[in-house]
Amino acid sequence: MYYGISETTTERKGYQMGKVVTVVLLFVMAACTSCNQQPESISQSNSLTRQQAMNMIEQNVEFQRPDFEHLRIPAVYPLSSLKCEMPTEIQLGEKEGYWTIGTTAPGYRNDGITLTAKATPFLTMDPICVRVDNFNGVWEFPMSLRKHITQVTGITGDDQNKTVEFLWMKDLNGLPSDLRQLFPVQAQKVFRATANMKHFDDGWRVTEVNTPPQFRS
Repeated sequence: MYYGISETTTERKGYQMGKVVTVVLLFVMAACTSCNQQPESISQSNSLTRQQAMNMIEQNVEFQRPDFEHLRIPAVYPLSSLKCEMPTEIQLGEKEGYWTIGTTAPGYRNDGITLTAKATPFLTMDPICVRVDNFNGVWEFPMSLRKHITQVTGITGDDQNKTVEFLWMKDLNGLPSDLRQLFPVQAQKVFRATANMKHFDDGWRVTEVNTPPQFRS
């Protein structure tokens, strides 16, 4: 009888000890899992990919400010003449309703080309013809174009501050297709620029965008 009671007590103590050990092991496993996950979570929140940087810079107010450009149409401009001749593209532009061609007194370089309401959202002023040599000239159409990032070339910095280097171009895709096709294909310049970004409690923000000055052609 005494031996049976002693065995039952031992079994109960062993069972209780097993529960204690199981609880301790589960706590240690949970703590280790939390330790392993915390650095990864922090790293992910502070990470900045090139695609994320590109999207944030393109949404920045400073970067969205239009940049100025001159699109050009070659024309015959004899030295003996006071006016550029009207190439086919100029005449097509009038037919499309972007400007009107009138007559002016000799010496007016725009030869009476006046922009219409259809053109003013894209062109900033009436075009002028500029002589390039004794026989030729070029019609210049001032316009404002939005900027477009073509590539992020590198990101440097730490978990709190980043410098993003990128390439951008003036975006002709914002022009209507019938207006864009009036201008001969021109090599578009690629500009280098940088942006500074800072990490806040809610993520990364663009603090400064350094692009070339406006009116650069």
